[in-house]
Amino acid sequence: MSHIKIRGGHSLHGEIEVQGAKNAALPIIAASVLNNGMVRLRRCPQIMDVHHMLRILQQSGARIMWDDGDVWVKTDQMDTVAVSSLDAGKMRSSIMLLGSLLGRLGEVRLPYPGGCVIGARPVDIHLAALTQMGAKIKLEENGIYAVCRSPHGAEIHLPFPSVGATENVILLAVKAEGETILHGAAREPEICELCRFLRSMGARIRGEGSGRIVIEGGQQLYDTEFTVMPDRIVAGTYMLLLAATGGRIRLREAPVEQLDSLWPGLSELGVE
Repeated sequence: MSHIKIRGGHSLHGEIEVQGAKNAALPIIAASVLNNGMVRLRRCPQIMDVHHMLRILQQSGARIMWDDGDVWVKTDQMDTVAVSSLDAGKMRSSIMLLGSLLGRLGEVRLPYPGGCVIGARPVDIHLAALTQMGAKIKLEENGIYAVCRSPHGAEIHLPFPSVGATENVILLAVKAEGETILHGAAREPEICELCRFLRSMGARIRGEGSGRIVIEGGQQLYDTEFTVMPDRIVAGTYMLLLAATGGRIRLREAPVEQLDSLWPGLSELGVE
């Protein structure tokens, strides 16, 4: 699509279901490769970043099937350690495959992540944390080459609560031998959702939502079915759009508990 044309001057009326959260779905899809079997994700958002991530898994040997908003990911034949730059270079979230593919295959060659650029967004925090768990990492001209045949638990202190680094540590720690304690962890709802998904496969994780997360590695993982939480950013966008245009809308499956910070501002704008 080369452009978007908007005709204003109309208030909004109607009802819509809030889609599954992209920022939860992407790390969950990455985490699905840790299980040597089948994962079913309900309410998975059908957006470009999700399709890019799924194509990356297909290129590594996974089988993908969509069924009316649900996606099935079958990973028992995954064996390719080199990730193509065709899709990985289009999305920032491809970096989280570093932890999950290391945990699954013990080796990965990953192109430098692409996608939107918000500040520098370096990945050195990710690499330093994974190195503490036994990964050997080499920065090459076109990407990152990493080997970690026997990941082990570690006590890791992140210099700031990076969401991506938190996710990568959790993903590798699930497959590591022993206990990993992560200090300075990110606390976003997507981190909690990733941990909830991993627990549904048999992982042992506690402390998500706080700055200290503990992962007991080496647990046997198994197939699971999981519903992706609704997207608070999408829900908030609809509500702010209503504040701008007027009208009345109903949002189904809205994550009300994650939107508390919006209520005072919307009230001041005259929104009920």
